[in-house]
Amino acid sequence: MGRASALWAACTALVVACLSRAGGLALAQSVALSSFSDRAMGQAVSSGVDVSGVVGGYYGLLALLLVALVAALCASALLSRWAGAGPFAEGGDAARFERASLEYGLVCAFLGGWALVTGAELAPLVLCYLGCTLHLVLAALSRRLGAPSYELTSGALLALFPLGVFLLTSVSLAQGALTGALCASVALAVALVGGCVALFLGPYRRDADRFSAALARAGVPLLASCAANPVLLELKNVLVARGVIAAGRPFAVYALLTACCGAAGLVLLARDARGDRRVPDAGLWRRRAAALLVVAVVLSAWQPPVTVEYGTEYFESSNHGIALDALFRRGEVPLVENFDAHMLMRELTGILYYLLNPYEPWGYLVYQLLVNVPLTLVLYLALSRVLPARAAALWTVASPALLLTAGSRYLLPSLAYAVVALLALWAAVRRPSAPRYALLWLSVALLCLLGLDSGLAGIVATAVTLALVWAQDRSRVRWGRAAATGVAVAAGFLLLWVAVCALKGIDPVGRLAEFVSTAASNANWATWPVADVSSVAFGVYYLVVPAAVLLALVAHVVSRRSREAFRGGGMVAATWVAFAFFAVFYLANLSRGVVRHNLAEGNVAVLLSTSGLAALSLVLHRGLASGEDGVRSFGRFVAASGVVTLLFLLPVSEGVDYATRFESAASLALEQWASTDAYKTDPEPGSRVTGSSRVDETLVGLLDATLAEGETFLDLSGSGYLYAVTGRESPLYVNQAPAMISGDSGQLRALAQIEEADPALVLMPSSAGTAIDGLDTCLKYYRLFERVYEGYEPLARLDGASYDVWCRAGERDRLLEALSEALPEGSWAAVEGYDPLPGPGLGLVPLVWAELDERGAWDQPVEAEAGVELPRALGAGESLGFGLPEGVGARPAYLALTVDASSDATMTLTIGAGAQERAVSFGVGAGEHRYLVRVSAYYQWWESASPALSVEASAPVSIVDAAVLAGD
Repeated sequence: MGRASALWAACTALVVACLSRAGGLALAQSVALSSFSDRAMGQAVSSGVDVSGVVGGYYGLLALLLVALVAALCASALLSRWAGAGPFAEGGDAARFERASLEYGLVCAFLGGWALVTGAELAPLVLCYLGCTLHLVLAALSRRLGAPSYELTSGALLALFPLGVFLLTSVSLAQGALTGALCASVALAVALVGGCVALFLGPYRRDADRFSAALARAGVPLLASCAANPVLLELKNVLVARGVIAAGRPFAVYALLTACCGAAGLVLLARDARGDRRVPDAGLWRRRAAALLVVAVVLSAWQPPVTVEYGTEYFESSNHGIALDALFRRGEVPLVENFDAHMLMRELTGILYYLLNPYEPWGYLVYQLLVNVPLTLVLYLALSRVLPARAAALWTVASPALLLTAGSRYLLPSLAYAVVALLALWAAVRRPSAPRYALLWLSVALLCLLGLDSGLAGIVATAVTLALVWAQDRSRVRWGRAAATGVAVAAGFLLLWVAVCALKGIDPVGRLAEFVSTAASNANWATWPVADVSSVAFGVYYLVVPAAVLLALVAHVVSRRSREAFRGGGMVAATWVAFAFFAVFYLANLSRGVVRHNLAEGNVAVLLSTSGLAALSLVLHRGLASGEDGVRSFGRFVAASGVVTLLFLLPVSEGVDYATRFESAASLALEQWASTDAYKTDPEPGSRVTGSSRVDETLVGLLDATLAEGETFLDLSGSGYLYAVTGRESPLYVNQAPAMISGDSGQLRALAQIEEADPALVLMPSSAGTAIDGLDTCLKYYRLFERVYEGYEPLARLDGASYDVWCRAGERDRLLEALSEALPEGSWAAVEGYDPLPGPGLGLVPLVWAELDERGAWDQPVEAEAGVELPRALGAGESLGFGLPEGVGARPAYLALTVDASSDATMTLTIGAGAQERAVSFGVGAGEHRYLVRVSAYYQWWESASPALSVEASAPVSIVDAAVLAGD
């Protein structure tokens, strides 16, 4: 019992420390010495913090940890002495109890460290600690007394789990009162347990082994009822929302289901008591029961809420939100008729929701976290192949590290679905055949549909891993079949694309080119800098981790020992393939974390992607190849998970905060089981969204009053989900517009779509959406804004809105009259001119356009000279105004400047004069350089035939030349 006892002692100390930290106990605060005494001055005192108390609390926590550890070690030593010296007999009950205690203890130790760092929920930690303690005591009892039986205990615990969940729900619903439902629930549980005890004391009294095996199977129906209950709860909500039933009685249904399944279990238990019945395979049924337990916990963890609040985020929601709205209102095919930057990843749960529930904006939020259900189950399936069944189940439901290392929540969850492609790859490697290769390429295609960046990395990882496998064992890869099926799958999807485009009247080649161009918009979305290059975090994430993965991959491939282990087949070969696949996938996807979602945003999940899964696969491979037992292999796996998790917890910007967003499935499930909302709350018929937005209601009224049926508007404010909220069709192919419109070619395509749709109104950014990624929005999408300046005019501003409403030029008076009659007073106001919140400026865009742009805009015809004598030296803060002739404004144009500066400086260009003037700044480099500013990207340029222009700099400069060039 040495290992198990020592681990239990460590877990005891961790649990005590975590409980103490969570309770905020003042353990050893000093009263004799205080930071406030003698008027000591310092930062702590000025903040009102008594440092001595804080330090005393920390030392008290360490002291408590030490005392708890010593006490637990003494207790474990006494227990070991009482049980007897020497190792347990291999395969005996005591040894199996010890292994179970070790598995619970390993998970408990990890969760203890996690809780100390992140302050996570303690319920899974305490449950694992109780499991570790229980099995350690049972191991001692089994050795000392020869009882109880391991098989009997395991079967009983699995059967008692669903009854425990049922009773917890009953107690929560009773809310401290002794209700009839609670009494009936307790009576039902007692009756089921009593029935099992009666059968054990009766027909099974002389055959405890048969009873243990039969109990393992008899508990499965009860576990099935526990797994079915979340589905039934959601079914109740669907039926109420659809108006099929007025209200449900979910707990009565749950109780009836538990009773029926419990009775079915007793029937099975009674049938198996007959001597002519074959004894059930206890190991097989325990594995099935463990899988059902995982399903029950996972379904409960991410059980959809009864209702959701009306949403407030219109930017990211526009991606999947517009696609879902177009699909269910007008039958538009996602990706073909509209572009979702996140592909289908967030659409699938929304499609499921709207297939079951009435359509309404924001309703898809009800099912948004269901994306974690299939992912977690797939990860469990993979773990159960290489870890002991109980260890795999414990890690899946109790540890948040499973989803954390897969990077599956909030940020690119499609990365985690690489596991699906891996399982298909292993099937093809294990037994190469055309159907299996077809399944492999279909899984990679699915990965592409879930997220293009993940899909492309998956294609590279699949091809490279097949090559590496072929180098190890040529019989494992059939290149002809792999290539043929790959071409066939690609051709099938291409034909499907052409067919859908033909049915929808869309040019398939042009739309495919637009799709590829929009999807390849990394330059449009790039952020700089990637991080502080002098920081430790930069070296770790951009240099150390990639180098370590690459070196490990090379060593993995060239190692003779590794090659021999791979040729042995089985799970050793499977983990060999897993490491190679995840390592190559990580390296192929690394650029994604350089371009976007990098350390500059405090993000590590995209950077690390599948590197954590690669490390864990390598640890499992080494353990299996060396012939380690399951517990030791699991111990290495847990230790490696701790190391990998530290990479996510490295305190860079939001590092720890990001990790704390992850909760274990057990924590979430316990919250659901202890909650009464799902049982006592019903949605309103026809809706599962509560609340509303006064601004959105005003906008709907405005649109109804000004637009005819079938007419729509154009949103340039970054609030694209307003198309779905108002029930109007987006005129653009790109959903997250204008943000995802990349470059001039993208803007020209968007302009063609705008001309075809001819939107009557435009939403222009005012108090928000005026900048993105360090650039003025109007400059970044200058062609779109210039089209609005040319053909539209400001109309109204809604109270509380972050945008202004513009109308077609010449229709303002008519529409203002219509709004006066249709909208409540005070909910809107007419606006004159356009004065959005100032953006951050232009950066080095003017320098890049003048000296590096391949379009050669500097060579455009001169529309007007500067109207001042040049060159002109300007001191710091000195202004120079240009005298432009009549007729140069209100059309596309550049201001071309040649500036000679002795040092880097910031130049400010002012367009217009008076209340409507707009000042924009840009960087000026040392030496003589050329600069191009697209002045027509700003509204003030269009307000006068001869707009005022002036410049000033933050340091002395010389304006060598200046002119207005024609816009291209």
